Amino acid sequence: MINGNVFTSRVGNFITWVHQFIFWNATICLITCRCYGKA
Repeated sequence: MINGNVFTSRVGNFITWVHQFIFWNATICLITCRCYGKA
């Protein structure tokens, strides 16, 4: 059970990290596109 919980925790942390990584990349892309679009 302990090993299973540790594995699930690591997978959850990894998914959270990937989600935040994609979210911030998309946000930066939108801001950059808007800046270049206005410029």
